[in-house]
Amino acid sequence: MLVDLNTADAQALQRIRGVGPALAEAILAHRAENGPFSSVDELVQVKGIGAASLEKMRPHCYVGDGGAED
Repeated sequence: MLVDLNTADAQALQRIRGVGPALAEAILAHRAENGPFSSVDELVQVKGIGAASLEKMRPHCYVGDGGAED
């Protein structure tokens, strides 16, 4: 099941490969401070997510109507 980065809560975000409670909260904080994600690539701007982590997470998430299509 794909997870929408713009609507998911912490529990849903933890269904993404490599995302635990702390990283889920960091994603939510980034979204609250910066608005909706416009691309899955923006995850690298979240503290704790680098390029390698992003590539593992990419198949499990997407950006819904809260941002531009990825």
